[in-house]
Amino acid sequence: MRTRWLVAALAAVALLVVGDVFAQQIPNFSPNSRELVARAAFFDMIDDIEMDAIPRLDDGALDSLAEEVGPLAEDLGPLAEEVGPLAEEVGPDVLPVEQPGGLIEELLRETSSEPSPLDLFPSTLGGFPRDPAYAPSSPPVAANAFQDGADPFREEEELPRSLDAAPADAAYDGGVMASDFAAGCDLAGCDMDCGAGCDTRSCKPIGRLRSFFKGRGIEVGGWIDQGVSVVDNNPADRYNGVVTFNDRDGEYQMNQFWLYAEKAIDNGGCGWAIGGRVDFVYGTDARFTQAVDGLEANWNQTARFYQAALPQAYVDVAYNNVSVRVGHFYTIIGYEVVAAPENFFYSHSYSMQYGEPFTHTGALATIDWNRHWSFSAGVHRGWDQFDDTDGLDSLGFLGGATWKSCDRRKSVAFAITSGEQGPGDTWLMYSVVGKAKIGKKLTGVLQYDYGNSSGGAAASAEWYGLSQSFLYQISRCWSAGARVEWFRDNDGSRVTGLGSGNLNTGPFVGDFFEATVGLNWKPRANIRVRPELRWDWYGADTAGGPRPFDAGDQSRQFMFGCDMIVSF
Repeated sequence: MRTRWLVAALAAVALLVVGDVFAQQIPNFSPNSRELVARAAFFDMIDDIEMDAIPRLDDGALDSLAEEVGPLAEDLGPLAEEVGPLAEEVGPDVLPVEQPGGLIEELLRETSSEPSPLDLFPSTLGGFPRDPAYAPSSPPVAANAFQDGADPFREEEELPRSLDAAPADAAYDGGVMASDFAAGCDLAGCDMDCGAGCDTRSCKPIGRLRSFFKGRGIEVGGWIDQGVSVVDNNPADRYNGVVTFNDRDGEYQMNQFWLYAEKAIDNGGCGWAIGGRVDFVYGTDARFTQAVDGLEANWNQTARFYQAALPQAYVDVAYNNVSVRVGHFYTIIGYEVVAAPENFFYSHSYSMQYGEPFTHTGALATIDWNRHWSFSAGVHRGWDQFDDTDGLDSLGFLGGATWKSCDRRKSVAFAITSGEQGPGDTWLMYSVVGKAKIGKKLTGVLQYDYGNSSGGAAASAEWYGLSQSFLYQISRCWSAGARVEWFRDNDGSRVTGLGSGNLNTGPFVGDFFEATVGLNWKPRANIRVRPELRWDWYGADTAGGPRPFDAGDQSRQFMFGCDMIVSF
């Protein structure tokens, strides 16, 4: 037992060290980059000024001030003439930013040591977020209208995490926006033009490839998520009970090697726009986001853990404030998502694992009704289905409504799906997600899920759950989070041990509870390390039934997990 925990501790330390090594390998700031940081720090300071505290002058006071300033301005004229020759003599010591050795250069070097003034999380998933508070004024383009599992500290005025486009006012003189800075302590890599003063070696060949696509309005990127988890039970089947995704005990997992290409629809709320997105993932997480009928099910993948999936492939068409998505895309239900960078925690809640769909194949229309409300409605083939299940071409409904407050600090999202899930078996499921930003650093998220199935040839079933999360921004590089959850599997139909050789098969009729605490550390914009501690326990309705942990021998489990995400 001690050996296993020692291995887990060493693995976590290794991830921290590797993250730091990656951070150190990123090129130093160019002068232009330092200038960007200085500007961002200045605007960040301006944002903190309480404008109401600044005294205001009436017209009479302004006239008096003008009378006093006039003579002073006349006295400054001769002084300026004397300073001119002196400035020419001092000139070699006061060089422009682009030239090394000047005083301004030194000032910017000191300024660049400060963290970037932005939020902690990147924008990678694509699509409008699950959380409605971040819905754009122009038609959203994303996979999830109501999902925002990882970005609690984003300023509400920004576009959703999945739109990589800058806000509408990004074209101001100079073109330097907060969105030019990636999240974390420093600028990283050469996302800007390779000729902008950065170390161009870091722009080859990936930087050139991205520039090629970006010039055509296409964003390409991805990430690698890898980690390790250890439980206290030392299970014989090496599974972490009914916990999925990071489901292996004491084994290294490359959870996600993810690639995506996206052309965002950004018409500014007026006119036509066409876009789309394709996502490909390989790793141990791919098993959980595959279609159960068609697509990946036809790929004849025989590997036990490492497989591939194509979770999204869709086309977006927008006209004014209405957008329509057609294809294979992530659900709009719930709060958490599959893409690792979009979640705060390494592990997932029971509601996300067992209570909600992952993907849909169909069409979904979204309208931004006004500043407060947006609505979605569409049709799909079913939960995680690509082909028709029974040849009846039955279609289900998918839709929702989103409200956000005037200050964008509060939001409520409702999403629902209903339809056939196999011959004669109709499933209904909905979620309600409320989110509130409490002060500048704390965000709270409350979610309720409910689902039932008519059963068809089998018995009907019901499941529901409640979860609460709090996320706190400690600094620009560190954040902390806590999650508590209760999930009820009323008929033992949802929670079961997934994966070949998993002995925690159930059925588990009863209540599942979990409490998770964790940290996020971002040494650089594209690197995130997520250590966490998680407690799970199960209350069965009937004593003596099967148990969901330690290969079926235990009803509780303690788990430590840690992963590292490197985005590119």
